[in-house]
Amino acid sequence: MRKHNQLSPAIFTQVPIPFRQEKLKLENFHKGDSNKNFIHIIYLGDARSEKGYQHLPVLVADLWTDYLKPGLAKFTIQSNYNVAGGEEVILEAKLKLCQYPCSAVELIDHALEPDAYYHLLASADVVVLPYNPINYQRTSGVLTEALAAGKPVVVPQGSWLAEQVDETRAGIYQNPQDLPRSVRYVLENLASLTEKAEHFSYHWQSIQSPDYFLECLLKPLAISLVKTVEIQPEVSARASVLVIMALDKLSDRDNLNKIRYFCRCGYGVYSIFYRRLSQANLPEWDYLSDDLHQLGLKQYWILQDYYVDDDFYIDFAKNSTSLSRKNRNNIYGIITSIDQR
Repeated sequence: MRKHNQLSPAIFTQVPIPFRQEKLKLENFHKGDSNKNFIHIIYLGDARSEKGYQHLPVLVADLWTDYLKPGLAKFTIQSNYNVAGGEEVILEAKLKLCQYPCSAVELIDHALEPDAYYHLLASADVVVLPYNPINYQRTSGVLTEALAAGKPVVVPQGSWLAEQVDETRAGIYQNPQDLPRSVRYVLENLASLTEKAEHFSYHWQSIQSPDYFLECLLKPLAISLVKTVEIQPEVSARASVLVIMALDKLSDRDNLNKIRYFCRCGYGVYSIFYRRLSQANLPEWDYLSDDLHQLGLKQYWILQDYYVDDDFYIDFAKNSTSLSRKNRNNIYGIITSIDQR
């Protein structure tokens, strides 16, 4: 909002995400289950790649021996497709999850009615949201409801979700490989994190209520008395901008916003990214092919010393959306010829 308010005399206000809080409160009131002797971990929402559904099999496998198999925890995963037939990566993940007994890993393959949805949320001890942080610069209704319900959550660093919590009531991880470790952190500190989350929920409910939503909409328009400057029509053409950056820095939200800002202002933005091999498990590998082209760059290059046993260049050249089919084949042919030497 601060950036928007710098561009216009109108003062912008962030509106809440209202929902049926009375249903959630009713479910929480009746949620007591004296027979429950396990930790209930849930994933809510469609089975989509941007929501990180494909990372759940690795998480379940990590928790299987210590938590799921002995019955100390149960994982309930909403697994309905948002597109007909589902995405390929989602189908593969779902097949892996289907191999576990439903007593430990329960898959819900349909959208839930509101009552069933809030009942499931109320029964949860932990809500896992392994979302793509680049896509989720936007808000999340599931997170809003989970925080209002007083649930500890697990969210990715660099997303809007992570900005709403801290590690006293949530697990925050840097990249998908760290997701199991972050969930274990929450499980091992569940009592203290739940206490903090429940305390925070009262404030969160008040700023996400339908009443506050209407108050924001009906609020008189505020105009800031700022000095405006008339832009002359003969303004020169936009300059080009060259961004040189380590590829792993793309996971930083501020860096992404700066690049997007130049692109949206009409600048011709070119980027040189250099890949640092000394760093393992970089967070952007899982999002690279899907997100680089969304930045609006005129052109970009990725630099790195080439090693025969490194498949990164080959995979990137074959799958890059920024290259024509001819150029992808040319790059792949060059790399193959180098490899054969």
